[in-house]
Amino acid sequence: MVTTKQVELGEHILATITHNTSQTAPVGVPANIIVTERNDTTILLSWDNIPCGSRGGEIQHYMYQLESSKEDHCNVAGNTTERSYNGAALTCKGSLKFRVAGVSKGGAGPYSDFVNIPKVGNIANRFSPGDLGNMVAYLVMITLYQLIK
Repeated sequence: MVTTKQVELGEHILATITHNTSQTAPVGVPANIIVTERNDTTILLSWDNIPCGSRGGEIQHYMYQLESSKEDHCNVAGNTTERSYNGAALTCKGSLKFRVAGVSKGGAGPYSDFVNIPKVGNIANRFSPGDLGNMVAYLVMITLYQLIK
């Protein structure tokens, strides 16, 4: 898209500014898809934006696909302007897989790889072992600080 604007620079000086704002479809994919909640009735997912140099322009919305096992028949596809998915009305309890793609004014980008989502009741603690280690180290540091203070 090319935009042209006339700007008054002084009493008798007029300038024309032309700006090319062509956008392309993203070439990157959203990263770090995280399951933040999964229970009998809800599934909440979030993800990071596509890296800046791979967006092809401003991301207008995201397309997503949620697929279940053949027995559950809980396939869902849709769009969201948020970097999250809230499947509050889901009734499937089996394993799921989820993927997402960004869409700019230039078109849709590629989908992320599918992320497997465990069955209800199989989701472990949300923290990775590294996160837990960092939290324990922080608590030890605070405790030691309080003791020597």
